[in-house]
Amino acid sequence: MKALLKNGKSVTVAKSAKPVAADTQVVIQVGLAGLCRTDIYAAQGKLKVRDPLILGHELAGTVDAVGSAVEGLKSGQRVTVNPILRCHQCNRCKQGESCCDTGFVGLDMDGGFAEYIAVPAYTVLPLADDVSFLHAAYTEPVAASLAVLKSGITPSDGNATVIGSTVTATGTTYVSGYLNDVIELTWLC
Repeated sequence: MKALLKNGKSVTVAKSAKPVAADTQVVIQVGLAGLCRTDIYAAQGKLKVRDPLILGHELAGTVDAVGSAVEGLKSGQRVTVNPILRCHQCNRCKQGESCCDTGFVGLDMDGGFAEYIAVPAYTVLPLADDVSFLHAAYTEPVAASLAVLKSGITPSDGNATVIGSTVTATGTTYVSGYLNDVIELTWLC
């Protein structure tokens, strides 16, 4: 398969082996993958990641294969991916909460800038038929934005600075003209 491969500070389109689903994994044929500032920083060497690595964590596609222990997902199903990986060892993981030692698809394992990706089944989220791959790939940056907005930081705290014209850490600009309204509305709710 073709993949966008990062190796050192070089990023090239290269041939890579199509992944095979391990017992608890799902192989997805990538329909769309979004470029994030995180991907750019990793490609530039500003984030420490292994080499070689297929970047990309904002993606959607179609299930190609499922591992033998995977339930609830089937070949041909439209899906997106929550790119946060769990350690399965910390108390928070054992209690079903957010992990203390997370990894990330596209940084700690090969990502979605390829024709296919293999991910842990717990990261895969089915899509309704009327949700486009474009909208599905935006679930991660929207979730990141909401997490920041729900963090409890308020303008009166003096602890937050918004730089630029985006709400998300990923550089998504579709809300750029409405930033102040969004923040003001969030604190009113």
